[in-house]
Amino acid sequence: MNYRSSQQFRAMIIWILPFISAVLLIFCFPRFEQGYLGWIAFLPLFNFFNYSTPRRSFWGGFICGFIFQLYLNLYVGEVLVYYLAPTLGAVLVLLMVGLLSLAFALFGCLFTMLKRRLPTFLFALATPAMWVLLEYLRSITFLGYTVGFIGYSQWKYPFILRLASVYGYWGLAFFMLFFQVVLFLFWKEKKRQETLAATIVFCILFFAGLFLPSLYKVEPAQTPLHVALLQGNIPQERILDPGEAVRTFKKYKRMSREAAKSYADLDLLVWPETVVSLKLQRKRPALEEMKSLAEEIDTPILYGAMVETVEEEKKTYNAVYLEIPGQKSKQFYYKQRLVPFAEYFPLAGVLDRLIDLNMRLGHYTPGAAISLFTLDELRLSAVVCFESYFGDLTRRFAALGSRHMFTLTNDAWFNESIGLDQHAQIGAIRAAEMGTGFTQVANTGITISFDYLGREIFRAPLMEEQTFFLELDLTRQETIYQCLGDFLIWCSFLYLGAISIYIFSSAENLN
Repeated sequence: MNYRSSQQFRAMIIWILPFISAVLLIFCFPRFEQGYLGWIAFLPLFNFFNYSTPRRSFWGGFICGFIFQLYLNLYVGEVLVYYLAPTLGAVLVLLMVGLLSLAFALFGCLFTMLKRRLPTFLFALATPAMWVLLEYLRSITFLGYTVGFIGYSQWKYPFILRLASVYGYWGLAFFMLFFQVVLFLFWKEKKRQETLAATIVFCILFFAGLFLPSLYKVEPAQTPLHVALLQGNIPQERILDPGEAVRTFKKYKRMSREAAKSYADLDLLVWPETVVSLKLQRKRPALEEMKSLAEEIDTPILYGAMVETVEEEKKTYNAVYLEIPGQKSKQFYYKQRLVPFAEYFPLAGVLDRLIDLNMRLGHYTPGAAISLFTLDELRLSAVVCFESYFGDLTRRFAALGSRHMFTLTNDAWFNESIGLDQHAQIGAIRAAEMGTGFTQVANTGITISFDYLGREIFRAPLMEEQTFFLELDLTRQETIYQCLGDFLIWCSFLYLGAISIYIFSSAENLN
């Protein structure tokens, strides 16, 4: 093989590296769960960027991101088939995956450009800052979507989750990238003084994140909260069927009565999302029946409900209610983060007229306020389904004094796909961030609970009709993230802003 052929061969072989990184990232997530691989998964991709132009790095990053995001989001196709033609659903999934892959593509392009223009030390710090800002951009606005964030792969390592209590989720992703870029620079750079300086900064920030939680003020609970979690296991096709709404409601009422009889010391019954639907309420006074049920079994009930209000105009909310025996007014919370292209859809009315769907899209209104539930003297909180993906939302409940958070969800949409696992596991990170316990109650599963450190304490069998009795320890602690929120994002933004000024000023000096 001559020299030119050898060069061409190497240029082709190098394209294997984005595939290797994609496979390593896939193995970090369900159903493989080898999260430790996330601490080395980007090294092949970094090596690809190192030998590439910005343009080629863009496409290498896109390929890696597309393979990875396609694996994690393929289950969305199972959701779309409920109301879209299979072909249209497949096209939308591919478009979504393509958009998500742009974060990897932009990261690759910027990585290559900055490596050529920055000193090693500044570049080492810029790399994780770039990554967390790109993930953050995915999470904001009404189209925010955080599935596939790389830090989620660390959910089962409580020791590492200490970082989340200080820096929030963003700390997990930040240190995973920081660690790998330092390894990469030690491998590739001959002058290692600046890499050593970056390593020292990494160690200071990393070990501060591990040490500071030991200084938190812990508020132990005097007594546990005795709860019954109802998993009715209603298939999604029955939930979408208006004729099944009453039968589903009666089933959960029956399970509630049985739970109250079986557990004399019950403090709270928790239902999942969707059971008290608008279809049901058009057939019978379901909200009044919930009040009567709580009185009958003499037990408070926390449940999800769709509700229509008539103010200046009719609005539909996805809500959580707490029904307490003897209490006239209902405590409630309206869901704030709506699912894009389902609960919120731009020009939804136009789409409904153009396409014959099995359900109406985009007709929900986001709630405007954070509200806690008061049970005796306890302060509890609840969010709905998709909202558990957003740490800056959930931490606000803990900052107001919540001792435990519930997520009410209907994940029957996902059948038995990895979408169930991804949604359930996020609770570990939210618990560590907030410093409070976190329990997800799901119609078909996964019903799961974590303590205030993010340790899994309970997981229910999937796709089983069952009531689960738990004694929840309401111990909580004040965390830095609970108080300061996304400060790491602002630090990253300011640092990259300063880096941009440095690059432009250096270019002017050269001219």
